[in-house]
Amino acid sequence: MKNIIAAVIVALAVAPGARAEKKAEKRVVEHFSKLFGKFGQNSTTKVKIVSGPKDVKMKNGRVAGKQWIATSGKFRFKVTIQNSTKLKVDHVVQILQKIPMPYMRTCEVVSDEKEDGIAIYASLGGASAHGGKTYLNMVPRAGPLVIAHEAGHALEQVAKESDPKILDKWAAAIKADKISVSRYGDRVRHEDLGDFAKVYAVCLDAGAEHLVRLKKLSPARFALWEQILHAVPTASAAAGWPQWRGPNRDGKSPDTGLLKSWPDGGPKLMWKVSKMGQGFS
Repeated sequence: MKNIIAAVIVALAVAPGARAEKKAEKRVVEHFSKLFGKFGQNSTTKVKIVSGPKDVKMKNGRVAGKQWIATSGKFRFKVTIQNSTKLKVDHVVQILQKIPMPYMRTCEVVSDEKEDGIAIYASLGGASAHGGKTYLNMVPRAGPLVIAHEAGHALEQVAKESDPKILDKWAAAIKADKISVSRYGDRVRHEDLGDFAKVYAVCLDAGAEHLVRLKKLSPARFALWEQILHAVPTASAAAGWPQWRGPNRDGKSPDTGLLKSWPDGGPKLMWKVSKMGQGFS
């Protein structure tokens, strides 16, 4: 009996401290929350509208919209805006220019021939955005942080084509890191990935020291996300680029299938090793 009473006393003495320690644990987003409002201030991404607008029926609901072709570095993509939003394409350009350049690959991923690229809708049923490898839909109020999150979904789905177990690997990374990214990410593994992609983008914009902190906090996720983000296009994709076949993709003459309107040498993505890892060349 004395042993039982002693154990209870010890438990009561330890419990408050244990609860305080647990409460003090921060999720990954909380370590970088002060940077979120500054996201995009250091971005050097430039977006240029090269043709448009043209009238289109948008993929989601066949609503009336206008579509432009844009470029950013070596990425080429569509921007489509529902007419009823009254939104100017310049506003969308300003938002996109806050996104780190590696993330701009997402815009091209969602710009295949039958896709709308970055698509702005008046409403998405209460959601701010939806993202996948065939679409990135958002409402006018959505900003660059939303795009960074949805880029996580789009690029994860692209990676899944060559690695069907990519989400299983992400689940293993979550377990290995032993830290929550966000309350929203705790719901399901692909939302954990999306919110990590958002935090990584913020750190990438804010500076190398913040990437170092993020890597220390969540090393397994960090390594896997960099593999997803910096994946080199498959040989078949780089050779064909079928998303730009079809008439008037560049706003000029009809395409004969030879992609004459692309810069000399074709849409190549080259990678080099920098002090922080991989990067554009």
